[in-house]
Amino acid sequence: MGYSTGLCVNLSLFSSAAAVTGQTEFFTAPDIKVSPDRVTEGSDMSVSCHSIPSPPSVPLLYALYKNGQLVQGFSYSNGWKYTATQKEDSGDYRCAAKTLTAEKKMSHVLKIQILDLFYKPDITVSPDQVPEGSAMSIFCQSLPTPEPLALQYVLYKNGEIARGYSRSNEWKFSSTRSEDSGDYTCGAKALNIEEKLSHVLKIQILVTTASYNPEIKVSPNLITEGSDMAITCHVTLTAQAVPSLMQFALYKDGVLIHEFGYSNIWKFPPAQRKDSGNYTCGEKISTGEIKLSQTLQVQILGKDNTVQNVVRLAVSACILMACFGVVSKYFRK
Repeated sequence: MGYSTGLCVNLSLFSSAAAVTGQTEFFTAPDIKVSPDRVTEGSDMSVSCHSIPSPPSVPLLYALYKNGQLVQGFSYSNGWKYTATQKEDSGDYRCAAKTLTAEKKMSHVLKIQILDLFYKPDITVSPDQVPEGSAMSIFCQSLPTPEPLALQYVLYKNGEIARGYSRSNEWKFSSTRSEDSGDYTCGAKALNIEEKLSHVLKIQILVTTASYNPEIKVSPNLITEGSDMAITCHVTLTAQAVPSLMQFALYKDGVLIHEFGYSNIWKFPPAQRKDSGNYTCGEKISTGEIKLSQTLQVQILGKDNTVQNVVRLAVSACILMACFGVVSKYFRK
């Protein structure tokens, strides 16, 4: 903000009513005005103070007050010009007029509000949850009012400049790391306008590291051809891990048979002899790191094997019953 003074010429001369009645009134109470009526930040403004002396030859001195404080001392200039006004120039203004001998007279209060040329920016991040290793974008949005305005933007992290001023209001991070976590703010500015800062946006990069390699399990333990089978990939997590961000895959005999996805359970309804094999499961975290389980050997029993097993069980039961009968007769004797 800058200001200068200028002499405003009184527009009319008159004798006060008091002078007509024989009493001498040296000057009227001053009137304060601002030009233009609507003042936007960055533009110029003029404040003037008008008082009419009687007789016209009486010299007047003028002063300017803002919020009750003297900002321009008494002088013969009754105008003050502000260049490139800022928001802090808003306030309650009054002016004073006096002669060399008379006490000062105060004007009414003139409330001056410097209007925003653009609003305080808003900072956002996308996506809302940022896994380690994924892409992240930070946006800084400030709406100009009332017409479009060429703004420049800057990004701060923990109070330090992370990305310098440019016309772009978006900053992209292609592969985030835990050290990208922090308190972010953005700033916007225009020509002759001081920087405006957004609120603080706290960004936490989510870490998805597991404590141990995954463990693979099959259910049920004994699987016959035609029955249902489920394979599960189980992971033990650290306190910082985010389970919803992990993906799992299933391998058979070293070949990927189920692509990485968010489910860690694979069902085989019904199981076939060809489903027998050596299974491993993989767990992938957001950084792209893959951890594999130990190998699990799964053997699907054929139906013929099941019948043979039933026959064997039946024969064994008969033999046991016969032996039990023989032993019982022996003890009766």
